[in-house]
Amino acid sequence: MSNSNYNTWNSQTCDACKTHEAPNIDVVKTVYTKEIIVTVTENFPTAYIDIFQHPNFANRNSPYKVRLSARNVQPGSFPIERIDWDLGDGTPIKTQRRWAINTDPEFEFTNVFIADWKDPRNYDIIHEYVVHPGSGLTFYPSLTCYSSSTAAYDCAKGIVGPINPSPLLPEDGYNQEQASARKPIKLIQNELTDNGKVLLGELDCTAVLWKYDKSK
Repeated sequence: MSNSNYNTWNSQTCDACKTHEAPNIDVVKTVYTKEIIVTVTENFPTAYIDIFQHPNFANRNSPYKVRLSARNVQPGSFPIERIDWDLGDGTPIKTQRRWAINTDPEFEFTNVFIADWKDPRNYDIIHEYVVHPGSGLTFYPSLTCYSSSTAAYDCAKGIVGPINPSPLLPEDGYNQEQASARKPIKLIQNELTDNGKVLLGELDCTAVLWKYDKSK
């Protein structure tokens, strides 16, 4: 093949490439739309009340001091904002708030939650229960805890007692401080005779004999 023929063939081939038309391409755009429903629910607080009292019933003598604690209250979606204490003996309800700390002497700061010292759960209550005629020997304190923002709440109740009554009540001519300084009466024997009752017992570690004469 001569150079002139090669150039002609090559030129024709290139001309054919240039005149070739690209195929038509159809572009389809597909849009997917989805609807998502999101439900936001709040976790409510869970109330717990801890009562620390002597395991021996014989040592629960009126007036009797008890520690009540909210340290195991579980917050929900929000921190605990407020705790109301009903001590169950007719005394006024005591409230501990996050942003208004109650400095009542019955509240004792425990710092259980070191990272949040304003948490109302950091404050235990030291309360003195006094048994008197008509009060009963058992008390039922309770607490109500509230969440911040939504005021969602939960309640818990505990039991204090039974508490032994004071051997000498104010009606006997003694004040409560004198009565608390004495030890409970231990009754050893109760004997009924023709003339009345004979009671044998122990008071302040001393054996005592009481006699009740029916004729008087």
